[in-house]
Amino acid sequence: FQDIAFIPEAQGLFRQAIQELKEIPVIFLGSKKHILSDLFAKPRAPLANTGEDLEFLPIPYEEYHAYILERLKPKKIKMSLELSTKLQDLLHRIPEPINIVCAHIQEHFEDCTLGEADIQKAISDVIDARSSRYQEYLSNFSEKEEELMIALAKQGVVLQPNSANFMNGLKISQRSVGMMIKKFLDKSIVERTPQGFRLSDPLLTHFLKTDR
Repeated sequence: FQDIAFIPEAQGLFRQAIQELKEIPVIFLGSKKHILSDLFAKPRAPLANTGEDLEFLPIPYEEYHAYILERLKPKKIKMSLELSTKLQDLLHRIPEPINIVCAHIQEHFEDCTLGEADIQKAISDVIDARSSRYQEYLSNFSEKEEELMIALAKQGVVLQPNSANFMNGLKISQRSVGMMIKKFLDKSIVERTPQGFRLSDPLLTHFLKTDR
């Protein structure tokens, strides 16, 4: 939905269509917060102040830990809450990559208590199995774009991508970095968190850290 922001006049037409629906409730779903802010928070935007906001927060660590243990129980695999929390953080607390790694653990481990080395190996094995898809994905980007993605992956979280500290060693101009960050945000390749900017896909992040 949020990509209507890139289509001339689409926002106005969208608002008109919504008004004609009258009593029919409408739910807008979007994950690109910076675009949603432009659509709904800017005072003169056609959709300004439309509806009410509802944000899906990360699943609580303990709740997700209980779910993980339930899935691993048939294989008699145990994991501490501390390690489960670390796993969730390594994968940005995003359910899909967490489930992918846990499915790999369920398939390749049995009757054991997992340690940190096991978690790191599971993530590494998943990345190795998906290496060709990441190689193909990266072929869609320019050399400079890939260089910036690698730098973001190795840094983890970057408060100011235009800062001299982050750009030290990059063969990219400050202006180009700004333009690429905006492009990456618009395409959900990068996300802005309270701590700074980071790559949205945690598995891609681990791939770039280890393979590049």
